[in-house]
Amino acid sequence: MEDLRSFHDALVVFHVSSPPVPHEQYLRLFLAIDPPDVVRQGLQRAQNRVKPLFNTGTYPKPENLHVTLHFLGDTPVSRLPALIEAFSKVAMPVLTLRTGRLLYFPDERRARVAAMGLEGDVALLAGMYDQLTPVVSNLGYRLDHRRYTPHITIARFKIPPHGEGLDRAISAADSATQSLEPFRVHQFTLYQSTLDPKGPKYAPLGRFPR
Repeated sequence: MEDLRSFHDALVVFHVSSPPVPHEQYLRLFLAIDPPDVVRQGLQRAQNRVKPLFNTGTYPKPENLHVTLHFLGDTPVSRLPALIEAFSKVAMPVLTLRTGRLLYFPDERRARVAAMGLEGDVALLAGMYDQLTPVVSNLGYRLDHRRYTPHITIARFKIPPHGEGLDRAISAADSATQSLEPFRVHQFTLYQSTLDPKGPKYAPLGRFPR
């Protein structure tokens, strides 16, 4: 957390003391909730069990598994202090969540994403999403108007998988995660996403509430 505060202090100095630059650096940002490591390990087991059934797709690294709240997109570095200040004012309840069943987005026939659904305080989680929506909008970001369905993506597909493997994957993922205990979360994180040939790399820029 000290590193995050130091990073924040450096950004404030940069924002106040540095004039605008014609070629400012942009960061790809999103807001997310982090599951504990034991849950990520269970989701990795689920990934290993569904891979041979899908026989296609890319699979996020365990440390990258998260519950997305809002995707912000490309943001100038100079705007980070305003974001951090705005998100610092957002209150968050303590949520108790647990992994649910495997879901396909946008649907099973056209699946581009396989994700574990969530159960427990999902109504409060949806309320958290709604609470952040006007904050994100007031900061100038375009909103995603699709219905918010909390989930943790475990696989992405360029070409949707087909066949009985889709149904079998649901049972396989369930068997890998059924022993996981409910987990509690009380913070959300502002992440920077850096694209890399080996997969995206995520760096936390701030956690809220502090």
